[in-house]
Amino acid sequence: MVKKICFILAIMLIVFLVYGEGISEEAIDTKSAAKGEETGGGLSEIVIKGEAKDTVKVEKASYGIEIKLEDIVSPSIEKMEALMEGSLEILRQKDFEQFSRLSSNQVIRPDLPSIPEPPLVTFYPEASRIPIKKWELVVSDEKGNTIRSLEGKGSPPRSIKWDGRDERGRVIRVGTLYAYNFVAVDENGRPHTTGGKPFQLLALKYDEKDSVNVEVANRVLYTSERDKFSEDGKLIMEKALDVLRQYSRYPFKVEICIDDPDPAVWEKAKALLLESISTGLVLLKEELKIGLVKRSDRGLTTCFIIQTK
Repeated sequence: MVKKICFILAIMLIVFLVYGEGISEEAIDTKSAAKGEETGGGLSEIVIKGEAKDTVKVEKASYGIEIKLEDIVSPSIEKMEALMEGSLEILRQKDFEQFSRLSSNQVIRPDLPSIPEPPLVTFYPEASRIPIKKWELVVSDEKGNTIRSLEGKGSPPRSIKWDGRDERGRVIRVGTLYAYNFVAVDENGRPHTTGGKPFQLLALKYDEKDSVNVEVANRVLYTSERDKFSEDGKLIMEKALDVLRQYSRYPFKVEICIDDPDPAVWEKAKALLLESISTGLVLLKEELKIGLVKRSDRGLTTCFIIQTK
């Protein structure tokens, strides 16, 4: 019995010695890996030891990320170069600043030497800094309706004269606001629009087939009571009388265009004109023809119509 027990113990001792040596060798190998050495797969190893002297290997993925900058930048550059290759030149706004100075020198002022007459308005576009294929000057009224369109090819001339007539040949109305847009089309077919300042004529002189006409806006010629001329109206009235003296051998008539339902309120203005014209031209009041008419086509004006035929 004692021999059997000794034999079993000897067997267990041999097994223990062999098993313990294997564990020691494996622990030494994993320690070297835990210090940061890479294994065949390029991944670090972490060794966890338990109380039973067992070892467990856990592989941790590397956090390294490899980025090549040229892979991101190069495609963007190639796309940009392809987009710009053969593209049209981008014109700067300052290339069209010269058109913003487009202006008229015929807006009525009391100190002008005479009542304006055709060409009523003159525009002055300056020389363009870029090639212009064609241009167009569009004049519109206060409601936005196109009154007249002037156009040409190539660079615009130094001055563009407009006789003040619309597309049907009718003269624009005094006392009404007008505006214009200047459109320049470059050599690539792109339009560039410049808006001009609104303008109006408060008096004008123009020829018709059978007459010479002078028109003055009522609100400029008279005071609100209509029994006197305004300060500006006095100067304009003197110039109107000069025109009548120039055509003294022709008969004339005066029409006050109104929109009041009661024409009697304009009798003061009629009496004022009779006195001023008879005194200025040395005529009898009975020889003068002054009427009150309701006309919408010429606006609220006082018209001196000299009948040349």
